[in-house]
Amino acid sequence: EVLLRTEANLARVRLETEIQEKMLVQSELRLLQAQIEPHFLFNTLTNVVALIQPQPEAAEQMLENLTTLLRSSLHSTRSLETTLADELDVAEAYLSIQSIRMRGRLRYTIEHDPGLDDVRLLPLMLQPLLENAVKYGVEPRQSGGSIHVTTQARGERVEIRVLDPGPGMDADSVDGIGIGNVKERLRASIEGALLSFRPRPEGGLETLIVLPCARQGLEAGQ
Repeated sequence: EVLLRTEANLARVRLETEIQEKMLVQSELRLLQAQIEPHFLFNTLTNVVALIQPQPEAAEQMLENLTTLLRSSLHSTRSLETTLADELDVAEAYLSIQSIRMRGRLRYTIEHDPGLDDVRLLPLMLQPLLENAVKYGVEPRQSGGSIHVTTQARGERVEIRVLDPGPGMDADSVDGIGIGNVKERLRASIEGALLSFRPRPEGGLETLIVLPCARQGLEAGQ
């Protein structure tokens, strides 16, 4: 009887510990999301203000794109997970905004497998990676360049790639608040998820997110 009571108490302690760890991860994820959102919104609104007088039509279009982005992202950023389809809507709006800001020097394509629309992932995972690609891969080039976003299923995993033309940041020294947040959120939420960077043979940088299972729920959100 004493042994059974001891085992029951240990099981209860283990359960309470798991619940506390889960709540801690959720709190960390919400904090990391909160660090990303104001950064992007501030920069976007600053660009809109700068365009109002010299290019009012461009400012209006940028605001429309911002509305589209917010419509797609605000719901997902209040939760711990979203879908790949919604995340790509945010990516489309973001790249459109940046293309206007850079007056056509930024070109982009998004190649997505519709069969992966319902893949679950963390909100605002792509935006920091796209910011990195714009800042280090396109802006330093006088002629600008193209950013390509692709999604692909490979067996029991999903691969999301962001390709930029460089030259900007070396693949071994990619860093920053946004990239650090993505790494930390992946580490805390999805066991076996991977974020990696490697130089492209033709020049530029390839950013790769690997999710271990196409439709497996996120551990922190279950």
